[in-house]
Amino acid sequence: MKDLSVRCALWLQKQGIGKDDIVASSTPLMMHDFVPMLSTFYVGAVFNPWYDQYSAAECRDLWALMEPKIMIATDKTIDLLASTAKEAKVDCKFVVIGESSKYPTLAQIMAEQSQEEVDAFVPVEYPMGSRQTAVVFFSSGTTGKQKGTMLTYEAMVNARFKHKYMPRDANYLFYSGKTWITGTHFHLYTIRNNATRLVAREFEAERACEIIEKYRVRWTFLTPTYLTKMYKADVLSRYDLSSLDAMLVGGSRCNSDVLVKFREALMPNGTIVSNSFGMTELGGAGAMQTPDSKIVHSVGDIVERVSMKVIDPETDQQLGPDEEGELCFMTENRMTAYYKNPAATKEVIDDDGWCRSGDLGYFTEDGEIVITSRRKEVIICQNDHVAPGIVEEILLKHPGVADAAVVPVPHSIDVERPMAFVVKTPESRVTAEELIELSASYATYYRLIGGVVFVESLPYTSTGKIALRKLKEMALKYAQ
Repeated sequence: MKDLSVRCALWLQKQGIGKDDIVASSTPLMMHDFVPMLSTFYVGAVFNPWYDQYSAAECRDLWALMEPKIMIATDKTIDLLASTAKEAKVDCKFVVIGESSKYPTLAQIMAEQSQEEVDAFVPVEYPMGSRQTAVVFFSSGTTGKQKGTMLTYEAMVNARFKHKYMPRDANYLFYSGKTWITGTHFHLYTIRNNATRLVAREFEAERACEIIEKYRVRWTFLTPTYLTKMYKADVLSRYDLSSLDAMLVGGSRCNSDVLVKFREALMPNGTIVSNSFGMTELGGAGAMQTPDSKIVHSVGDIVERVSMKVIDPETDQQLGPDEEGELCFMTENRMTAYYKNPAATKEVIDDDGWCRSGDLGYFTEDGEIVITSRRKEVIICQNDHVAPGIVEEILLKHPGVADAAVVPVPHSIDVERPMAFVVKTPESRVTAEELIELSASYATYYRLIGGVVFVESLPYTSTGKIALRKLKEMALKYAQ
């Protein structure tokens, strides 16, 4: 691992890559996906992971925003990335993980570095407190445009995953790619704990349990969607999962009934099943359940070196125990800013440095945190982030659509799915099926798999904004 990453780092240095230069990477979960990340850190540059299934439209937006100098990607996506970079007029060098006759490959650039150079290589180090940017993760907003969340080298070093059940010298299984902060953090924790990461590219409930059973996995991270799929597949009665020291759950709201079933099945073996809360903007985990947590659907207590307060989202007045409001966090590891977006930064980070989560909830007298809903409207469906604003914009381009609003509809497996309430224009004959297909034109995971409902009009507030709470209530009767 070190040898491969150092060889790539030497090549980056020879391209003039260093402080503040952006190195992007677009890969699925695979054996060598760590090389772009570690090599970028070694030369003190900025790592910028991209999802490997972005559409052309998304790629053009991201090229215009980030303008990376290097892109390392697989042979399956490199042509799309190169063509959209040209359209965005971004000058970038490409490296292919795999085979290519058009671009240098990762294997080739690593082979070009001599053993003497590898042995003499010294990584770049920044002094603590330098606030030098180490990574820019993408974080979706309600407007639909990706925002670059900037985290420092100090934050990456300080990011101690506050889960004491993450054992050393053990096998780990997680499905988070480098585009997720969890994926990057978990890889660093694997190295730090001298653990072994088991690479499984696609989640499948039966296969995940086979891996846990066969390789005696001791730690795993699963999203609520994955956990629900495992439960629906009835894996608990058919697989031996007793090797697990801990099963961490996070990423979106978790089904309490499913969480209870896993605890009942696994905790007699000594397995800790823990719900958690985190944000990219927060620099990782903010809260996590412990064995002492009393409320099943809570996200536990705040982790060390993190502070939290609850405020009235309208007045910013600080609230007390059991009073619902917006959760705000303070930590030295939080983002410094959204990349090239001071206006969006100001909306999230206040003048005192508190990070507004966009989530509504409360804390109890015992300090447990309960999240009741998301104030921000991003819909997390099958682990993809769907921005309602983009889907609404697409729908409104149809001549037969007069008005449209997209909200989440509850789903028993996916937790939530995007659903649209649509007002037709007079004499319009547009169908729900037609609009569902149209919604996927920007990106396949923007498809309105929650359905389309035609209404006479949309509810609005007195200030002229769509009454999302009312629409969400209307969507409940379509829950599956």
